[in-house]
Amino acid sequence: SFYLYRPNMLNYCDIDYFVNDITLDRHLMIINGKKDGKHCPLHGIKKIEDVVKNENFQSILFDGGHEFNAKCKQIAYNFFDDNLKQ
Repeated sequence: SFYLYRPNMLNYCDIDYFVNDITLDRHLMIINGKKDGKHCPLHGIKKIEDVVKNENFQSILFDGGHEFNAKCKQIAYNFFDDNLKQ
């Protein structure tokens, strides 16, 4: 979660609207495990998904915890290929 790395960030903005703003002109994908309640609570992910409704944003939820398995890696690599190559 962004707020874990930016001290006091939640005092200035809601993460859902922050993600909406940054994805207006750039691509962003978040990949989270449905069982990763400690690092990325599912209710927070759902809130972001409810607010951010633009084609630049993708949210992937998988059955797992705080991990980055082979399937998630392939999804991420495809995202990079689609959005970073010119």
